Amino acid sequence: MAKSVCANDANVHHFSSVFKIMREALSPDDKLTKQANECIQECVSESISFITSEAAERAQQEHRKIIHANDVLWAMESPGFENYAEALKAYLDGYREDLVMCGESRRTNESRQQDGADAINRGILAEAMEM
Repeated sequence: MAKSVCANDANVHHFSSVFKIMREALSPDDKLTKQANECIQECVSESISFITSEAAERAQQEHRKIIHANDVLWAMESPGFENYAEALKAYLDGYREDLVMCGESRRTNESRQQDGADAINRGILAEAMEM
């Protein structure tokens, strides 16, 4: 039995947080087929890959090796992602305010990346669930 293209795709990200968000968005009686789960995974993966490549290209054009949150926000202003950019910008502003209020100057890259990925995934899934 052949595996789906999605399962073989090296760009497919870990989706435990995506499944958690999906479970929160659905009522306990709602179910998703395996095919629907794979479709959502592929859409999320492609969206993240697109946004990341756009942000990386901007950083490279500015002769930087590090992608900043503002690069991601800029990349999300591409057609179709404007609403997500606004939501993520609001999240980032609140996050930065919390850091200042707590007196915390730094967090690990891993936790910052996970927070950003969760915010993006929530936005993408919310729109997918509305369709």
